[in-house]
Amino acid sequence: MNALHHAAHTGNHEMIQMALRLAARQGLIGFAAEKDSSNRNALHMLLESCLAETASVQLLIKNGADLNDRTDGGYSPLALHLCQFLPPSQYKAKIAEVLLEHGADPLFKYPEDDRNLAHLAASADEVGVILLRVLANCGVDLAAKDHDDRTIFHHCAVAGSLNEDETFSFLRYTMKVSHTSTDRFGETPLHLAIKAHTKTHDPHLFRPDRWQSTMCILMQ
Repeated sequence: MNALHHAAHTGNHEMIQMALRLAARQGLIGFAAEKDSSNRNALHMLLESCLAETASVQLLIKNGADLNDRTDGGYSPLALHLCQFLPPSQYKAKIAEVLLEHGADPLFKYPEDDRNLAHLAASADEVGVILLRVLANCGVDLAAKDHDDRTIFHHCAVAGSLNEDETFSFLRYTMKVSHTSTDRFGETPLHLAIKAHTKTHDPHLFRPDRWQSTMCILMQ
């Protein structure tokens, strides 16, 4: 990891600026595009921190950090950002819009199972309409299925990330995503939500009741 990677990992905009200025004074070419041993660039590290400012994202892009570099695990910066836990959808939407407007690939698919950006967003602890609208407006297919014929509703069910009726209505009626389709194992999103809800969850898990909310919404 170089100095910029460490600065990006903190999410501190001033530290990122300082690292870039120092690199410029030293005549380091391509500093912002450098990767660590796991093929993460500064954008990956910034977006992993869950503390990114849009100004920091724009600054790294301006200085040459590649929007579509993939880690050894197969994640682009945007893909990594979308599946982070805890940051709210409103925050994720702002960052996602900046990345997509500057050239992040809206057709990204995770190599192991063909999950797209919408599926990854649904695999976090919550996914909201604001984020989904940004993804759809920028060319992400919200109705896509992955390698196992799972829709975004299936991924919401597994993660317990469907917590608002508005999100359900947007996907079901505006984007025309079926909430009753079966995956290649014959399971509907509701089946998956019920299975997840009946599991014994760690009481210290963040929002352990989220599968119950998802299950109730999918029963509509």
